[in-house]
Amino acid sequence: VPTLIDMQQTNWAQIADILPRYQQLPLIILGTSYRITRHIYPLFEKHDNLYLESNTFQITWGIEDVCERFGAERLIFGTGLPEMEGGGALVQLAYNCLTDAETALIAGDNLRNLLGI
Repeated sequence: VPTLIDMQQTNWAQIADILPRYQQLPLIILGTSYRITRHIYPLFEKHDNLYLESNTFQITWGIEDVCERFGAERLIFGTGLPEMEGGGALVQLAYNCLTDAETALIAGDNLRNLLGI
């Protein structure tokens, strides 16, 4: 079962500690910011069970960079609704330089795969 954890509830050191201990646990990180690449990229390289929810990952060409480096399978679409406005997340998904297949993975196929649907 995928586990969702908000960065307000944890820190990068704790995430780095959890990932190798529970290698079968898909861990989806929520509530990030534009300053996370220096933390999450090394973790992406080491841990296949790490995923990033796209809503607050608002870096110019950030989604494209993650897809190129680690694959579109590592991103999960999210909006933050009802606490946040979903428009920004939709724009990131609608206006990108990804293939239709990559966009479909992020838009819902990745989460469906994690849930076994």
